[in-house]
Amino acid sequence: MGSAESATLKSTQAFIDENAFDFVFRRPTWENTEAGGRRKNGPPTTLPPQTGRFVESGLSGDRSARTLPDGRVVNVYATIVLMPDMDVEMLDLTTYKGQQYEVVSVRGRWATDAEVAKHASH
Repeated sequence: MGSAESATLKSTQAFIDENAFDFVFRRPTWENTEAGGRRKNGPPTTLPPQTGRFVESGLSGDRSARTLPDGRVVNVYATIVLMPDMDVEMLDLTTYKGQQYEVVSVRGRWATDAEVAKHASH
């Protein structure tokens, strides 16, 4: 790793450390269907805590919409910033300050940016 990459990772870690929170993600368990798709099967898997930072999106009118694979359209409420080696996937669930959130996109190279939407508990 070069010095620029190292400095970028240090900056990401410092940003997270300013307001760090240990997120516990719950990942749905899937099984393949006879038709070639997949469906949820059984209880979710709970992952070990991962330290990140919760960053709310702008004003509610500015929040971007995402269409999920199941056809739901959700508004991005916030981004959870994690280090790039963290384990988070689309449709993982987590709770922050009593509100449940669902990961609706994951991207990033020098940090993992997991966009989340408020999750309506069923």
